[in-house]
Amino acid sequence: LLGSGIFTPNSRKSNRRTQSFYLAFSYMKLYRSNAEPEFVYLSDSGIPASVRRDLVRHDKKLIIPNNSPEADAEYSFFSNDELKTKSIETSKRNEIAYYKYLGEQLLRQSGLSYAIVRVSELIELPDADISAIELKQENGDIIPVSISDAANVCVCSILDPTACNKSFYVSKISSRSSQASSVVPFEEGLSVKLSRLKSNS
Repeated sequence: LLGSGIFTPNSRKSNRRTQSFYLAFSYMKLYRSNAEPEFVYLSDSGIPASVRRDLVRHDKKLIIPNNSPEADAEYSFFSNDELKTKSIETSKRNEIAYYKYLGEQLLRQSGLSYAIVRVSELIELPDADISAIELKQENGDIIPVSISDAANVCVCSILDPTACNKSFYVSKISSRSSQASSVVPFEEGLSVKLSRLKSNS
């Protein structure tokens, strides 16, 4: 940073003279009055809400769920028995979620403000058919959402201060859910839903 200033060796005005200066910065961060996420990360709903370090198996590229009966056993992220089979598809799914988890950790340690959006598989639906969704911080009963819904959540999150430093799951609201009868319009309700979520510690 280059600049100039007034150098005053004594209090007499006649002796004032201008002298240039040089100031070096190694780091600077600006804080906004209303912080919004600087980075929105689309992650995987298979990642548990809380992960113990000892359950992250870097050697096998997977995370063992906290409620697993055996810490040394290989389990899928999902409770569905069909997905617990040691298939190539399940292995790839676990590996993708494992790397998504590592990405989350890097982001949380980066110093950036963020929003982590965790979704299950994305389904194709017409853009005009935006389904009712819910945001929650536990990964039980996650129903896949459309690509359009996921994109809308990401775009709205990066413009909403209430999404700052939060991790949450996006799920379609089941028709059997008690929330289904009182769902507010998507555009009006997202900010309210985000404000109810707890920030990461």
